[in-house]
Amino acid sequence: MKVLFIYPNTSGTGEIPISLGYLQSRLKGEGHEVKIFDLSMYRAFCQSEERSTEMGQFKPVTPREDMPVPNIKDVDPKEDLLQIVKDYNPGLVAVTSFTTNFKVGISLLEEIKRHFKDICTIYGGIHTILLPGEVINEPSVDMVCVGEGEELIAELCNKLESNSDITSIRNLWAKSNGKVIKNELRPLIDLDNLPFWDFDGFDDYNFYRPLAGKLYRMANVDISRGCPFRCSYCVNHTLQKMFKGLGKYHRVKSVNKAIDDLVHVKEKYNVEMMRFWDEDFGVFTLDYLKELAEEYKKRVNLPFLIYAGVSSLDEEKVKVLRNMGCVTIGMGIESGNENIRRDILNRRMSNEKIVTAFNLVKDYGIRVSSYNMIGLPFETRENIFDTIELNRRCKPATSSVVFLEPYPKTEIHTIGVDNGFIEPGYIPVYGFLTPHIKEKLISHQELNGLLKTFTIYTRVPRLLYPLVKICEKDNLISNWIFKVLVKLYGGH
Repeated sequence: MKVLFIYPNTSGTGEIPISLGYLQSRLKGEGHEVKIFDLSMYRAFCQSEERSTEMGQFKPVTPREDMPVPNIKDVDPKEDLLQIVKDYNPGLVAVTSFTTNFKVGISLLEEIKRHFKDICTIYGGIHTILLPGEVINEPSVDMVCVGEGEELIAELCNKLESNSDITSIRNLWAKSNGKVIKNELRPLIDLDNLPFWDFDGFDDYNFYRPLAGKLYRMANVDISRGCPFRCSYCVNHTLQKMFKGLGKYHRVKSVNKAIDDLVHVKEKYNVEMMRFWDEDFGVFTLDYLKELAEEYKKRVNLPFLIYAGVSSLDEEKVKVLRNMGCVTIGMGIESGNENIRRDILNRRMSNEKIVTAFNLVKDYGIRVSSYNMIGLPFETRENIFDTIELNRRCKPATSSVVFLEPYPKTEIHTIGVDNGFIEPGYIPVYGFLTPHIKEKLISHQELNGLLKTFTIYTRVPRLLYPLVKICEKDNLISNWIFKVLVKLYGGH
């Protein structure tokens, strides 16, 4: 049967989701046909220079002559989607999304249902797993996936194609005769049973991403699933409880499987760099990393970037990663105030530990980036400058900053509700460039100004702080001064 996957990405080009790579590969393996509708290739959702600047990415990117011209579409995406549905005539329309683009996905399904009432729809992704009842209550949604989707989607499409009963499929909630049938969860999948990624159907331009002022042909990949930690702003703690008894939550591919997958991506998509999306690459054991590194150098041998926690890395692991080909490690500072980091974010490490970890990575010649959040419950302007100061001490190559997104079912969402910083049931739908907490201790205007100037504050001499403070405003003079400072102190 024909399946149309909708990817309601609102954060711009350069992102090919790992999840859809698995899902469409699994379906094609069962003989089904798959088409991708990627919202990021429409003009209204393309990544802008302003968005990159707000995230602290100041260094201009050198163009590449061999890059494909992006197939950016100027048409209304809803009109285009309706034409695709009409021409393709899918038997199933499936959407996967995060919380922040959930409503966008729903709006697209509503448009489809308005013109094709009998078409079958299913919604999946992390938001659906967390709030399945709210998602299944949407009139445009016929079914939801409440767990991992690879085996569910294959079984569902096989049964739909043969007109078999679908109401007992595990991980599936489905509407039937005015009721919602809620099936039990499947055991968590063995990652070695996953198929190779299939990234076909995405515009080739999406493989190109910037790093340190240059564009590289990158692939988003992983070798694990889940996370053993319990940071308050992350859903992993909730998922750990939700899937208890269904298998190990944090799973790692065998070395052979991991390398086979990476070789497949390297050869099929001609990538130059791997971008590992594992929650924390540093939690792998030293023995596993050594074996992985040996095979990686033999069979893959591409530069790569990872994300790792400051508490999960040590000198032996950093040595292995450097010799394996790691060129960048992204590490979370999040907040530079130890009390907020411990009591609000549930990240229990000292500032000295963070500085030591950053210095360790840099000592081995690996570029390091910091990730930071502002707009936290109980946070003040002074606390944000604690974060700026810690970044100044760590001296990362880049310091990215976003606003906290208080996802439902996370501990920080509960903290926000209990203390009046967010409303009960609040769902962040505007992304990480809009403040989500109420203006109790700091105004949204001031937060927006600090988001704009955060990275410049981490780089200029302190005697220029009064000049940077002027740049927090949004007017012709402040913006002109800001552009001058970016030019002088912007990129590494």
